[in-house]
Amino acid sequence: MLKICPVCRRTWSGGRDCPHCGEGHPLIDIAEPQGRKTFLRDRELASAIRGYYGARTGMLIAFWGILVGLVVALFLWRKAVLAPGADRAALMAAAVVCAILPFLISVVLANRVVRRFSRGCIGRAPGPGDIRVAATGGPLRAPPRATPAPPARPPP
Repeated sequence: MLKICPVCRRTWSGGRDCPHCGEGHPLIDIAEPQGRKTFLRDRELASAIRGYYGARTGMLIAFWGILVGLVVALFLWRKAVLAPGADRAALMAAAVVCAILPFLISVVLANRVVRRFSRGCIGRAPGPGDIRVAATGGPLRAPPRATPAPPARPPP
């Protein structure tokens, strides 16, 4: 479920009121007809939402690939421990392959799904070169805020 604040146009995974704007600013569900009519006309926002759904789909594909591969590998390993002679080596090799191969396949498929969903995004999909590491020895500072914080509301 993806919701958007009509005031600050930030997206959130759930909730009733916008955490950024505060209480009294209800979030609108993108899946409902009114939310689709209102917000999906903006191409940039629509492509960002597709990117979110692509990332979620990619995570599910990777999760299931890892889970299925490890479960099959454990069953094969268990069978290999009890197997006699040459069957033992073959089953252990198959268990290792089942632990690694589904993981690699699911990660590649998840990557393709994320890139396909993010095709219309502004710029390019982030890659390993976009990872930034802080310089050692220097003080850690928070990044500058893009927008000033809203004034605090007095208690009722």
